[in-house]
Amino acid sequence: MVTARRAYRSPIRAKQAQLTRNAILDAAERSFVDAGYAGTTMKDIAERVGVSVQSVHLFGTKASLLLAAVDRAISDRDGDEMSSTGVDGAFQAAVAARPKPEKLRRMRAFVRARMPQAAPLLRAFRDAASSDPAIAQAWRQHEGRRYADVSTFVESCGDLLQPGRSIQQAADIAWSAIVSPQVADMLMDGRGWTIDEYVDWAVETFDLLLLR
Repeated sequence: MVTARRAYRSPIRAKQAQLTRNAILDAAERSFVDAGYAGTTMKDIAERVGVSVQSVHLFGTKASLLLAAVDRAISDRDGDEMSSTGVDGAFQAAVAARPKPEKLRRMRAFVRARMPQAAPLLRAFRDAASSDPAIAQAWRQHEGRRYADVSTFVESCGDLLQPGRSIQQAADIAWSAIVSPQVADMLMDGRGWTIDEYVDWAVETFDLLLLR
């Protein structure tokens, strides 16, 4: 009787592969932000990391590296376990908070933690969607998930919402005009706002427009 050999996976090799993947994603993210998706080549990414182009290709195509970098930017950045919806502990704490001051404080913490790293990369993501059908589909899915997250937070506000303001209407306003990477990018990159100025404005505007 022949016993099949069990495949052996070296923890050290697995850890090294994860570290290499993270370094490649770091380099890809910087390249996409600095040069845009169209202006970035696999060679650019490889040179930033100090590895061969073939090594970069082992971790995916340019499009897949962009999508992986975006997933990481809107999720926990540990590189091992990432939420596909971008709902992390800070977001869950904001949803769970009940008193208005606590909910707004938690909202500020969540937006402050996510927006600086997400907004520049999401700009590259959005621009790439205009020329690549696969990325365009991924962009639509991303925006759908972002809307679902915003809607979940708005719904958690419950009785804090202004009378006569529906959850859908409030979510539409928050998603498109307040808690929006596009708006953050215009104010910070276009008008020179600091991240704290944007976050303070976003939380104050959310409160004034949507809450009682």
